[in-house]
Amino acid sequence: MDLFTPAFTQSPYTKPMINVGGGFDIPTGSFVAGRHGEHILNGGLASVTGVVGLGNQFKSTLMLFMIFRAMIRIMVLDMRSTGNMYDTEINVHISRLKVLMAEFIREMGWADDLIDLGKWTVTDKSMHLADEWYDLLKDWLMNKKKNANSILVQTPFLDRDGVSLMMMPVPTFGIVDSFSEFVGSNVQKMADDHKLGDAKANTIYMKQGQDKARFLMEVPPLCAGAMHYMGLTAHMGQKIEMDPYNPSPKQLQHLANNLQIKGATGKFTYLTNNTWWCHGAKVLQEEGSKDGPLYPRDSDDKMKFDPDLNELVVRNLRGKSGLTGLGQTVLVSQREGVLPSLTEFHYIRSVKESDSKKWGIGGNNINYYLDLLPEVKLGRTTVRGKLDNDPILRRALNISSEICQMQQLWSNMDQYIVTPAELFAKVKERGYEWNTLLNTREWWTIDNDSPAHSKPFLSSMDLLLMAKGEYHPFWLESDNKTLKKEYQK
Repeated sequence: MDLFTPAFTQSPYTKPMINVGGGFDIPTGSFVAGRHGEHILNGGLASVTGVVGLGNQFKSTLMLFMIFRAMIRIMVLDMRSTGNMYDTEINVHISRLKVLMAEFIREMGWADDLIDLGKWTVTDKSMHLADEWYDLLKDWLMNKKKNANSILVQTPFLDRDGVSLMMMPVPTFGIVDSFSEFVGSNVQKMADDHKLGDAKANTIYMKQGQDKARFLMEVPPLCAGAMHYMGLTAHMGQKIEMDPYNPSPKQLQHLANNLQIKGATGKFTYLTNNTWWCHGAKVLQEEGSKDGPLYPRDSDDKMKFDPDLNELVVRNLRGKSGLTGLGQTVLVSQREGVLPSLTEFHYIRSVKESDSKKWGIGGNNINYYLDLLPEVKLGRTTVRGKLDNDPILRRALNISSEICQMQQLWSNMDQYIVTPAELFAKVKERGYEWNTLLNTREWWTIDNDSPAHSKPFLSSMDLLLMAKGEYHPFWLESDNKTLKKEYQK
């Protein structure tokens, strides 16, 4: 026995967060070095994530975006990953889930026939009350953890020895929508046995709160041990002060004084890794006009007062791995869900690189282009359609957006940050070809450096280091242009 160190089993050296894009990865994460000297962004979807808000603030839509995109990115080389959803409000339509998942299936270039939700299980309160559902989930997670060695996969994160790569069980995913309506059989029996107004039912909400508190205490270690990513939505409502002269303390520093999370217990505010508050949703129409959406899908998309495209403020109330209190704008289509690339474009369009120029955007206010892809001409009425159909454009935009966030949100980055135009020129001067560099992916996944992936990995931090001559992609030959043989498709 070691006389100086207890015989504890150490936790994973890195707790993997799965990249989801749309502006969520940089604020919640940080870059860590991989075995080739590449830099992997460990940010995005954490083990337990909460999304809260009033009605009609796209809580479920945001949660489904995060979970679906993370799950599909993990499934790229391992189709064993699965997801499940517990619908406590009994209003989820499978057809709607298919529409939301379709955007990310097609983004991968996969066939539409994969959009059958065969890897996604949906159940609701009419099938299982909360305690029965949780017993099934708990047994499954404990069994998954017990048999983890049989389903280990390779992450790109270095382990404690600084040489070998960390392994993890195949990630799986789940959603409770919403946790506010999480009702167990003991509470349901009390409701069934006593009429409205019956004093014997006075403790019904206390019992319901006890069940929820226990769930929130048990779920984080269960999910972490089984590498299961859990999303919880919850409702918000007006806070009623019983004594206005002695108001109760705020639940969270950055939450409005008159609001509180309903039916989720206090543990919801500190046992989640990130808690996103959705608020301020409004229809996003052409500036100074009522002619149609600010970013129409195509030339026919100009119906007056069209409410499809919305701008939503999302604020991280509880960020354990990044910035707490940060508010960011997300663009959401009522039909298509969260629009991550359009969100990134809307973001850089709002940031000034100089008095006369927007971040990473050249041209004028009517006809413009991304500095990283000057040959693709854009306009307000064409950018959304082009983003839908051009993966290279989406990639250039993601790089521009991430570097902008790094410049705005992170300190001690002055020695690395350059504008997209400067990055374009400096990387090109070193002999690299941008058409090759943009045909890459920014997100990590299982067997991240495997040639089996359709595109090699290259992060925004890698590109900044390439501009300084401090990094060379492991999948390129020394001529800076030719893909190594094993990566040639």
